[in-house]
Amino acid sequence: MGKKLLITGNEAVGYGAIYAGCRNYFGYPITPQNEVVEFFARELPKIGGNFVQTESELTSINMLYGAVATGVRAMTSSSSTGFSLMQECIAHMAYCSLPAVIVDVQRGGPGAGSTQTAQMDYAQVTKGGGNGESNKRGRGTKKTPVVGMAERDGKIRAKAVKKEKLNVKSLSALVRENIDIKNAILITDEYKGYMGIKYFMPHEVVNHTEWYVNGNAHTNTIESFWALLKRGIVGQYHKVSLRYLPKYIDEFCYRQNNRKKEDLFGLTLQRAVGV
Repeated sequence: MGKKLLITGNEAVGYGAIYAGCRNYFGYPITPQNEVVEFFARELPKIGGNFVQTESELTSINMLYGAVATGVRAMTSSSSTGFSLMQECIAHMAYCSLPAVIVDVQRGGPGAGSTQTAQMDYAQVTKGGGNGESNKRGRGTKKTPVVGMAERDGKIRAKAVKKEKLNVKSLSALVRENIDIKNAILITDEYKGYMGIKYFMPHEVVNHTEWYVNGNAHTNTIESFWALLKRGIVGQYHKVSLRYLPKYIDEFCYRQNNRKKEDLFGLTLQRAVGV
């Protein structure tokens, strides 16, 4: 018979990772996952691995991002509020299809006392980022609609609108205002509010109940921007007010539209001072 070990669940995580070939761990102490950090600090140096105790969860997840981008097996761990801080970088890793192990050790409360919100971390892990907010999606929610337009290999434009403006008249006016209707082909999903567009410009419809891509007809460009916008807001700002939502949307459009600029910081400073 093999040797029997009496270990904690956190230590079992460590043994499992090492036996699976993990040789790189980046983490920051937070209860109740401190034993994971202690395990790797003790065991990884014995087998030539790399252990880094970071100054924050943000550093942990970004170091993990860099490590897995090189192709090595690496992991981190956290809990509750620490896992919330990792959301933006987790979204970027998912966007780049990078495999990584992130252990979220569940606790009884959110960090300010034993309030017994035991399902908080569960909702985060299985349904996306945030701090217990509703994860319902689509037009049938109480969330503020944001309409966006993306030029292939070009710029993004997006703005928050009122729900009552999601109709044929208002959306058609928005298209006329932002798109060259004489020299462009507009591709949308099957939402009925877009149905009047075909009367004044070429319009193709992607029926997402049946397919997502048909040759050059797809909405993946704007969908990718929505992923960055939503995960960025949830992971970086956690929650924004309706009053300032347009400014956050403008920020993400600006970052997306200028992402290839070599000196984006310098460009931003120049615009700020009016140069």
